[in-house]
Amino acid sequence: MVNRMKYWVRSAGVLLFMLAGITGIRSQEKGDYMFGINYVASFDNNSEDYGHTGLSVKGQYYFLDLIRAQPSLTYFFRKDFIGPVDLSVDAHALIHLNERVALYPLAGGGLMVSEIPEREDKNVVTVSAFVNLGGGIDCWLGSNLLGNVEFKVKNIYRETWFHAAIGIAYLF
Repeated sequence: MVNRMKYWVRSAGVLLFMLAGITGIRSQEKGDYMFGINYVASFDNNSEDYGHTGLSVKGQYYFLDLIRAQPSLTYFFRKDFIGPVDLSVDAHALIHLNERVALYPLAGGGLMVSEIPEREDKNVVTVSAFVNLGGGIDCWLGSNLLGNVEFKVKNIYRETWFHAAIGIAYLF
């Protein structure tokens, strides 16, 4: 499963680079905001669980030309319990490689809310705070369309989750 994930992420990155090379660009500026979606895969290194996949809705606001905040809400699809919801806020510091491609380190945090069956007639709702560290790459796919691939390490109470996402966002 992990090898498949590596292949998928590598292929998506190559595709974004190719698309960025043949399309136009609009650089972001202070005050710009974006809205987008991500397909997310998370893997826990402390259990035999193969991880979860989900969809994320994100917003991005540029405080400066090279600094942005990204709040996101992710719903992970069900596995053995009601799918967890991840609410996080990250800060990105953009490093432009050229006018179409930018790398960024990220740092942030958030809350994970999930409901786990304890018995047949009772579920336990857990809320866990976490810290995000990671990075990503943005590629402009058009004048207002941005593609990205992002990786995070989430430290959730004694557990470490590896989080990979591929997404698209629209600049308003």
